[in-house]
Amino acid sequence: RELTQLIRDELRTQGRLAMESQPHSILVEQDFGNPRLAANYAPGDQIHYKAGSPSEHGIADNSAAAVLSVDVHANTLTIATSDGNEASYNPALLRKQTDQSTIYREEQRDLAVGERITFTASDRDTHIRSGDFATVQQIGEDGMLAVRLDNGKAVELSPNQAQHIDYGYAVDT
Repeated sequence: RELTQLIRDELRTQGRLAMESQPHSILVEQDFGNPRLAANYAPGDQIHYKAGSPSEHGIADNSAAAVLSVDVHANTLTIATSDGNEASYNPALLRKQTDQSTIYREEQRDLAVGERITFTASDRDTHIRSGDFATVQQIGEDGMLAVRLDNGKAVELSPNQAQHIDYGYAVDT
């Protein structure tokens, strides 16, 4: 991050990056050594399930949930599913579900017009693929982002869609 900040400072002096920036929430993928241990999770973490357990826990396949609480002693997570239901489960007992899940933690980063970004998740609505690069064209007060993909396509992103970008390592020198 320090190196990225030094690069940003230089780009600002060159006029290639706007002087003002705004804090922006992004989701950073977590790489747990053992995702079956509840102690690795924290309230607020987002879990994206490839395989759910719809009949047992109400967690649909290809869905997301937020961690509400963690019980380290019982090794259980209590989550809120995207449809508003709550479920508790032991990640060690649901191996397939846990092994096929991706865990994200929200972080705040400063974002400026001119910033080079890369997307860390696909978005079907905008036809953005994970790994696509773009340049920030405009940042709205409401968190909306206007970006231009490297293929030339202009896209507007809601704050929710924009959470799946990484710009800490995508600065174009």
